[in-house]
Amino acid sequence: MLIALYSLLPIFLAFAGGLNLKKVVKNSHPSTFDKISGLSLYLLLLFMGATVGGIPDIKEKLVVAGFNALVIASGTSVITFIALVAVDKMSAKKPPLHPAPDLRNSHSDLLSILIPTLTQIITVMTGFILGFNGLMPDLNANLIISLLLYLLIFAVAVKLSYSNISIKRVLLNKANLLLTLVTILSSFAGAALASLFIKMQLREVLAVGSGFGWYTLSGTLLTKMGNPLLGTVAFLSDLFRGISALLLIPLISRFGYINAAIGISGSTALDVTLPVIEKYCGAAYIPFALLMGGVTTLAVPFMIPFFYYL
Repeated sequence: MLIALYSLLPIFLAFAGGLNLKKVVKNSHPSTFDKISGLSLYLLLLFMGATVGGIPDIKEKLVVAGFNALVIASGTSVITFIALVAVDKMSAKKPPLHPAPDLRNSHSDLLSILIPTLTQIITVMTGFILGFNGLMPDLNANLIISLLLYLLIFAVAVKLSYSNISIKRVLLNKANLLLTLVTILSSFAGAALASLFIKMQLREVLAVGSGFGWYTLSGTLLTKMGNPLLGTVAFLSDLFRGISALLLIPLISRFGYINAAIGISGSTALDVTLPVIEKYCGAAYIPFALLMGGVTTLAVPFMIPFFYYL
């Protein structure tokens, strides 16, 4: 537990510092931190890929890692979907049926959203190839990953502080709070269920499930904590969850299960899947998306070390 607290402290300080920066530096601009977070993210992914590529016998281990990631992603998404549908069924309100979305521009819209994800995947693969072939410079990768991680969290917190989201107003909605709690607990339940079908320790599976779809952080965080192979599982699991959410939100929302559609997106509801949620679920559901995405995003850097060091 002391190790977990030791790992959480710099993360907390980076996040708290970012949230309060504008109180100290009056002329700071969020656009600057967009560039900083973007550069930090791609460097993180590059070094993470290189670290994984340098693992002995990684080619054989990747097959197992990919299977484990798929099982965990499926477990968390399916159980979250079932739990949120059950909540809708038990509530007084009947889920509204939405008309079929206009598909004329949906393919191009989806492609524009997927391009950053594809770019990030290519960056990881580039790092992996460099690490696998021993072409990366002889640097302290763990230290670099740690510093980049803290910088990324700091920049994300700064951008959040400049957003127009009224945290107080969003948190006052009891129904959204309940749905957010159900989303988090069902993700843990799905991860625990997945542990029955794969050869991983329960604490490791729960740590991976605590990524909530934030693949750019979960994989890096576990790699930084000294387990790059588990970091690969987390990266792939959250990547599968994020991409499946992008593809399934239009379909699930069409049948009226909008809360479930938003829930399976996890922390990506705050950024990547938010445009898709707004398009197919409607503006009325944006508060739940912001609350659920925001809470899960905040939970990721704390829950992963907590479960990993249990």
